[in-house]
Amino acid sequence: MRERAFYEQAVQGYLNAVDALDADRVLGFLAEDPMLVVEPAGMVLRGRAEVRGALAHLMGESAGMKHEVLRLIVDREQGGVAIELNYHDTPKAGGPTTILHDSTHLGFDADGKIQKIQFWLGHNTA
Repeated sequence: MRERAFYEQAVQGYLNAVDALDADRVLGFLAEDPMLVVEPAGMVLRGRAEVRGALAHLMGESAGMKHEVLRLIVDREQGGVAIELNYHDTPKAGGPTTILHDSTHLGFDADGKIQKIQFWLGHNTA
């Protein structure tokens, strides 16, 4: 069982990599066979290639992202975290910045890598 500080650092590192628009750096935080689930769209991606492709596509359309963590709930016994956050995205194509009130859940494997990323696309608060 890992300490809360491990999860706090892992979440911050993962979100910093996403905000840097660096899909390869994000992969460094992921397990060998990660899963990405996007709700309410019902999209489920499996494996490093699919997850990296989706992240690269999303990041390629963004001029800048910022994840503002509001709350972090750690479940040490299950090896996971729930994150309430505001997600800011400025599109490369122009237009206003989108701000979504969002929920992200990360599940970690025994090696401390992110096995599952699940996020709920919330409503635009901008």
